[in-house]
Amino acid sequence: MTAKRFTLLRAVLLTLHVAMLLHSHAFSLPYVDHPDEPAFYLAGQVWLGKFEMGSYMRGYPPAYIALELIVAQLLRRLGLPEMSQTVNVMRWIAVAVSAGTLWLIFSAAREAAGDWASLVAGAAWISSPLVVSHGVYGTPDPFVYFTVAWSLWLSITALRRERPHFALLAMLVGALAVLIKLMVVPALLAGVT
Repeated sequence: MTAKRFTLLRAVLLTLHVAMLLHSHAFSLPYVDHPDEPAFYLAGQVWLGKFEMGSYMRGYPPAYIALELIVAQLLRRLGLPEMSQTVNVMRWIAVAVSAGTLWLIFSAAREAAGDWASLVAGAAWISSPLVVSHGVYGTPDPFVYFTVAWSLWLSITALRRERPHFALLAMLVGALAVLIKLMVVPALLAGVT
């Protein structure tokens, strides 16, 4: 098969993935039924002193909360102050980030083992029920998937193309994943051992 056909197949899989996510991204809105989505919105409001949650979410990594707060503030200035409006935009962002994750998975698998591997890895990713269901939520998970896939691609590229600076970038991106969600730390410890 030619390189153009592999590129076309990857584009088809990417389009299918985005279509599935867009089909489900607005479920339940304006009612926010996922417990984590309002928690991150309210954590941002705590930072502004507009809400109090006690010790809940205290100590949570700041990256995602900061993004949510920035989006909420921008929407408020545009006259869209409701939590569900912010969650909706965060879900749109999650869809875009999920598409980026799939692209990075294609790239990492292609770099590691060729075009067929990229198609197999991409197909496995988009057919995973966990990915399809969590790839649209306004939560840190899509961003964690993205940063881990990015770090993986950088690591593989560093080894295959002998680019040591990519290894350093991979470590920095891995550290960014920890600023998004602490649960990433055990996965990163495997690289230290």
